[in-house]
Amino acid sequence: MFQFVLPDKKLLPVFTGLYQGDLMDYTKGSGFAVGALEDGKPAGLILSTVYSGEVSIDWVYVKEEFRGRTLGSRMVKKFTQDTIDLGLAEFFRTCTTDTKLVKFFTDCGYVFSDEPQYFSYRAKLSDMIELPKVKGKDHVFALSGLTSRLLKGINLYFSSLEDELVGMELPITPEDYLDVPSVYIADDRLRAILLTKQVGEKEVSISYAYTYENDGMALFTVAQEAKKAITEKLGEDLIISTASLGANTEKLMEKLFPELEKEPIYTGVYM
Repeated sequence: MFQFVLPDKKLLPVFTGLYQGDLMDYTKGSGFAVGALEDGKPAGLILSTVYSGEVSIDWVYVKEEFRGRTLGSRMVKKFTQDTIDLGLAEFFRTCTTDTKLVKFFTDCGYVFSDEPQYFSYRAKLSDMIELPKVKGKDHVFALSGLTSRLLKGINLYFSSLEDELVGMELPITPEDYLDVPSVYIADDRLRAILLTKQVGEKEVSISYAYTYENDGMALFTVAQEAKKAITEKLGEDLIISTASLGANTEKLMEKLFPELEKEPIYTGVYM
């Protein structure tokens, strides 16, 4: 019999191996998880992010030996009910590029759009083309190099799927993102920022991209400096990816990489 649990900091490490990224990200304020155990062994896991009265399901996984026993759908139902009971939200959303997952979530009560609204991108980091840089390398800072003076007055916002602005807490720390060249600051103005995370042994993901007054050159400068630092840290044979939910990130990926794997992201909602 399966036991459903709400993993905390002590219990979540039990589920290491069921998720390709850092599980501890989901012990923070906006993270919410539901796990399934059988005889004390991890069988399945759901990870989500809660923001602006909405729950975004980020990850659903069932170990191969436990599949075919309706565990996935039961986990989704348990997760949905627990989220509502805790008063976190009553509106649920999920995005996927996998048509099998689209069918799975549809069977669980989600309604998907007929046409994809967004796309995901994957490319080899070594295939990044070189573009002209902004003069003045001393204006490029890694996260650990950001001082309170440099951060003063900088307000960053993520654009949600509903185009609502979601505030980003500062300071940005190397604990949350790769500590590589990430921002371009000139004339006391943040002109570009590129935040990256390691999401697998050989995969790095762009989490956020921003330019002030469409200063693409500053963003390209940061990207190229970040590439050098990332390959030094993690090696040459890397994949870079992103779920392009913003115009800046989309343009950046298409400009920097001559050949991209572009997959549709299907979006579904559950009320």
